[in-house]
Amino acid sequence: MRKTNFSVIIEWVAKSDKLMRKSSREFFSVFDEINPEKVEELMPLFNEWLLFEFEFKPGTSVLQWYFNTVINNDVKADKDIKTELESILKTNIFQPFVVQEVKAGECIMAKGFSTQQNYTIYDKAFSTEVASL
Repeated sequence: MRKTNFSVIIEWVAKSDKLMRKSSREFFSVFDEINPEKVEELMPLFNEWLLFEFEFKPGTSVLQWYFNTVINNDVKADKDIKTELESILKTNIFQPFVVQEVKAGECIMAKGFSTQQNYTIYDKAFSTEVASL
């Protein structure tokens, strides 16, 4: 079970009007029109993008910055959270994927659209959901 509470990091970013305006403008600019009723559905995607893809500082995501600046400099930081974040930062790859095979409740085999590399994505809930489509 994940120990890292990403909502704490997102709430920290949300305290900065400047950061929220910049990130919102960047994220939502790819949509021609947004139905106000659909904004709530987009928020989990926005939050994930904000953590992993938004360039908080040149060449650095919000999560990478948080890890380097907050977690690494906090002598009282939970070692399990530090280890978990290190693993997340090393193994998370963000690009479009082409699903090649689904093993419901286990994993998804996919090919990275940009890299053309094959990946196995171990996610029980996601693989179950994709298998049901």
